[in-house]
Amino acid sequence: ALELEKQLLNKTLDLKQQLLADISHELRTPLTVLKLHIESLEHNLVENPKQSYKVLNRRLDTLNTLIKDIYELAQADTGSLNLALERVNAKQAFIGLVED
Repeated sequence: ALELEKQLLNKTLDLKQQLLADISHELRTPLTVLKLHIESLEHNLVENPKQSYKVLNRRLDTLNTLIKDIYELAQADTGSLNLALERVNAKQAFIGLVED
């Protein structure tokens, strides 16, 4: 029984490490995109700065959503997550996904 608990603990730790690696990757990707857009704006390499600012804003929203999701996962893990049902405009949600 003790060996089984040890194996379970090791598996849990491995999964936690993988989750942290995945989270790191998911955060790094939008940060890299933001950095490239900002550098392009700094060096006047962008033909349409207004469009670039819109992209930056969307990427920041995406990053904010990722961070919020991570926070909610942490709350769910501790049992302190409060869920509430709400109506969602599916068409708008899918349009937003396609635009990104």
